[in-house]
Amino acid sequence: MSTLWRLLSEVYVTVKGLLRYRETAFWIIVFPILWYGLMVAIWGNPQPPTIEVAVYNGDPVEGESMLGDSLIKTLESIDYVRVENYSSQGDVYEAVKTGRVPIGIVVPENFSDTLPERVPPSITVYYMREEWGGFAYATIRGVLEAFADNMRGFAVNLSINYIETYTGNSSYASIAIRWLEFIREPLRVEEHSIVPPLLATPEGLRAYYALSMVGVESLFIGLFAGAMILAERKRTGTLAVLLSSPMRDWEILASDTISALVGVGISAAAVGLVSLASGARYEVEPLALLVAVVLMIVGTLFTIGLGLLLAMVAKTQEGATIIVNAIAFPVMFAGGIVIPVEVLPDYMKAFAHIWPLSRSLEEARRVLLGMTTPGEAVASAAPAIAAAIVVYVLGALVYKRMMSRIVEYY
Repeated sequence: MSTLWRLLSEVYVTVKGLLRYRETAFWIIVFPILWYGLMVAIWGNPQPPTIEVAVYNGDPVEGESMLGDSLIKTLESIDYVRVENYSSQGDVYEAVKTGRVPIGIVVPENFSDTLPERVPPSITVYYMREEWGGFAYATIRGVLEAFADNMRGFAVNLSINYIETYTGNSSYASIAIRWLEFIREPLRVEEHSIVPPLLATPEGLRAYYALSMVGVESLFIGLFAGAMILAERKRTGTLAVLLSSPMRDWEILASDTISALVGVGISAAAVGLVSLASGARYEVEPLALLVAVVLMIVGTLFTIGLGLLLAMVAKTQEGATIIVNAIAFPVMFAGGIVIPVEVLPDYMKAFAHIWPLSRSLEEARRVLLGMTTPGEAVASAAPAIAAAIVVYVLGALVYKRMMSRIVEYY
């Protein structure tokens, strides 16, 4: 029997065994799909944060719509602003002070009566002096300034109509009108909308988090495969059978490595299909897809190699489980695998940039989301590729040494 045939036979037996048990099938297929759905539900469709605003409108609203009523309706028309009406200025102050709302607005009595007298109306704004309160204040301040611009434009238009009606077309009238027009629009802004990158769209975010789940499976499957490669076989009694077979130690390692890669591939296929069904969109060019697959293989080889090194410490299946979980769960978050690297604290970003799996995953995501070219992705991931090869080779040497001791025992 040739080496290739022995490898493929052992891979088939191992993968078949993986999918035979419900627990294993759950962690490889069901778990990543469930977690993917959770991440998409939370972060997959970004919306502006809702700002709760406490409002007291002391301006009379009987009869025709008053200025205060118009201001409140403007706030209520904004999707991400929720207005809560209060009965007094003191209630608004207490609502902000106690933290029920981050910002409050008080429209005083006779707010509208100041316009005929050409007196600038005033309102009172309370806001909590902390990060979220400052954000809410800056947002609502922008709304108030836009409202004031409309008031200014209305007043200027009235003034221009008055000048044109009662002064004719004299040079003084023209100068006055030009100044008023400047006051109405002191700055002209030329606006151009730009098509956002794929990652800035809900479809791109769905793809991003699907790839994140592939990274999670690569992390856990690789570590468990390496750390438990001998402990599991000892427990099931298959190690003695393999040692008595024509398979050599490196063939056993190769078959287990391929089996782990197949497990990650099955998980990736399941999550990928679900992500496509949920509306995810990828920039799937053949070369980009090939580079992404290679990068994820590299990341998985790194975790397998690390798991092999951990096998020196984890002598039993239970010990391997504890050690792997103690490493994998913090890395899953601190390594930028399920949380974008950009939102991590600076000291965690450094770790995410040097952790080989994180680097490989990041470049795989970037190339599949059209954020970089295949060549640039490979160049950026070159240190991770080199580190993964080194760690896997070191793990293989440790595995060979442990196998030699086991052979002597048997």
